[in-house]
Amino acid sequence: MAKSREEYSENLESQYRSMERAFNKIMADFEGKEYSKSSRERLDEVYNFFQICYHLREWVQRDYKVDQMVKNKLPTFEKDDSPIQFLICRDLCNKSKHSILDKIRGRRPNDVN
Repeated sequence: MAKSREEYSENLESQYRSMERAFNKIMADFEGKEYSKSSRERLDEVYNFFQICYHLREWVQRDYKVDQMVKNKLPTFEKDDSPIQFLICRDLCNKSKHSILDKIRGRRPNDVN
C-alpha cells in the first residue's frame, strides 16, 4: 500500500526510488541471457545498491515527517541482535568505500570466508 505524501518527504521518496532503480538494474542484468556489461560493472551496481540501502535508514531517521514510532522500529546495523542481512549490508557498503574493513564499534566484520 503506497503511503500518502504527508507521511514522508520528497527527498526520502527520491532516495527510496533510487534504491528501487538500482535493484531493478541488478535484476535485469542477472536475469538476462546475454551480459552487455563486464562483471566489474555489474559488481559496481551491486555495491551501489547496498550503499543506498545502508544509508536509507539515515534518510528515514532524519525525515521530520516520519513518525518516531516507525523510526524506533528501524534495525540498526551494528548491534548483536541485528539481523545478519543488515550486518552483511553494512560490511559490503563499508568495504566498497574503504580499503580495509575494520572493526565497527567493537564488532568484527562478518567476513566468515
